[in-house]
Amino acid sequence: MASGPFVHEKNETYGDEELRVDGMVDQPMFYNPLGFIQNVNVAVAFEPVAGGERVLTSPQPLTFQVNGGFRAIYYNNPTLPDGDYKVYAVYTPTTENDYRPIGVPYEYADYITATVANGEITYNNDGYKPGEKHLIITRVEGLDHTPYGAIPSANLSIANVGDIDFYGPIKLTITLDDDPQYTFDITGTASVPAGGFQNVEFDGDVQPIDGNYTMTISSDDESVHIVCDDAYHFQMDAKGNRAIETNYACLAVTPEYYDLSKTVSPTFVLDNASDKDVNVTMTINLVRINGNETETVITAKSPQISIPANRGTEGAITMGNIAQYVEPGDYYWQIQNSEGKAMSFNIPVHFLRTAEDREKQIAYQELSAREKIARVASPLDGTYAGTVTIPETVGDGYKMSTTLDGTIFTFSQNVKEIVLPQNLKAVGNGAFYQAGSLEKVTFTGAEAPKLGHLVFPEGMTAEGISVPDANIYARAAGWEDIDFPFVVISTKDGLKVKVNDREEYPAQYYLNADETLTLTIEGGKCQVGVYLSDGTFTVTDVTDGTFTLPALGTKYGTVTIGKDLSGITETADTPASADVYTVDGLKVLDNADAAALRNLPAGIYIWGNVKYIKK
Repeated sequence: MASGPFVHEKNETYGDEELRVDGMVDQPMFYNPLGFIQNVNVAVAFEPVAGGERVLTSPQPLTFQVNGGFRAIYYNNPTLPDGDYKVYAVYTPTTENDYRPIGVPYEYADYITATVANGEITYNNDGYKPGEKHLIITRVEGLDHTPYGAIPSANLSIANVGDIDFYGPIKLTITLDDDPQYTFDITGTASVPAGGFQNVEFDGDVQPIDGNYTMTISSDDESVHIVCDDAYHFQMDAKGNRAIETNYACLAVTPEYYDLSKTVSPTFVLDNASDKDVNVTMTINLVRINGNETETVITAKSPQISIPANRGTEGAITMGNIAQYVEPGDYYWQIQNSEGKAMSFNIPVHFLRTAEDREKQIAYQELSAREKIARVASPLDGTYAGTVTIPETVGDGYKMSTTLDGTIFTFSQNVKEIVLPQNLKAVGNGAFYQAGSLEKVTFTGAEAPKLGHLVFPEGMTAEGISVPDANIYARAAGWEDIDFPFVVISTKDGLKVKVNDREEYPAQYYLNADETLTLTIEGGKCQVGVYLSDGTFTVTDVTDGTFTLPALGTKYGTVTIGKDLSGITETADTPASADVYTVDGLKVLDNADAAALRNLPAGIYIWGNVKYIKK
């Protein structure tokens, strides 16, 4: 018996005659992306390359859970005539013999090949294509919510914006701020398909001392790129509000983010650390901080629940229509037993409500009814397409968050352009990274928002990014990789220049792709010499005090303004010697020759009117 059709170079024997071969080089998964359980029949197809009827081997029923699947399909090698074959997995959702290929992730070919010689099958690992594994940590929860004041745990929300499925270890390294030598790791295994999401639970095995901690996230898989905040900070205080007064506890209540527009019963996860079975009735309090006081919003009683010794249990508890009593905002659960003893720490829960502003054609989530804060959400029914404009306010006076976070547009395949609001302050990791049809992102704010990692689709340049002032944007945090074209403007003979009505011109002026520069020159008639890095050179007499710069495209250029530029043509050639400036206009050398340039630190310089790059 073998697993396939994806095979490894090395076969290993398990038992007497059972043969197992694992993963197509990179351990692919068969994955159910739909929102319901699928019961299907699967098989492996051998299709003759030269033509002919395909052979199906070992059809078998499998159940694919939501967001889950299998690492391998087991089958018996068929008896086949000699020749070359395509090998691929197939399935049928019906009882009929209507088998169709299973969708294959981007990084794999639709099939692999096999050769049959003298009845022996040899599989060829030619179905794998190199790709990228990019994991974005979108949320970290629970690190400071350790029951019994003991073992820390955490929940990570992970998005895979690469084009390769990820299956492997994730490591949380936790370090005591006051003593960097005191550190420990919590590890877990994530299984996140390309273009998918997963919540991963991490349970530690170390009881930390009290103190403030910093956590970083990494993986032993060197081929994966993990994108997250630089570090997460939290406090562990075994004697604080996490103290549990019983030897059985409520460890968690899910969901942590509760959408009031949907009917969901909270699920309580219970643990019994004693060696005796426990029957417990819980008092469930939903609490909100109101100024300097706490306000109990809901109190409910659970039915009697049995928790086996040294084991846990979980179950949903119906609490009626929570939306009648709760508005969007931050709350926490407090759980007690029938004797009033604490069974939990303060377990946070965030209530939000999804709605749509039909006039502005945007879906949003109300995050806080008191502060009137909302964020962009996926449409309730359908997807975004064409041009999407994110407004500053939506609905009944809700202000949009100034951070575009989450992965609402990360995998959008029908969005052509996104227009961002003026008050935007930050764009989160992976915001548009796999938006395959995105052609243009328009920023409208006077100040550049801070960019996270992997924000734009691969290959997007400044021509696809529209900004109101590329000078400001090009110098802002996170914008270093956006290659705005720019010119260096220099003047002679005491002339003054305004650039697009600015009182003072910058030595280095960045251009947006669709921007036209108008120079207003004061101080009499003059000449303007423009030298572009593609070799284009012009000298223009200016008599009315204005000059429109020719389009730079994506090229670097220099502009020299003076009353006599008769020698400007020499800028197209390497000068014998000249003053050297940084691209910001700071002089670093006087009358330098080529030998002096070679001793400069690495960087970009202006030598006379020629750009010089020292590597």
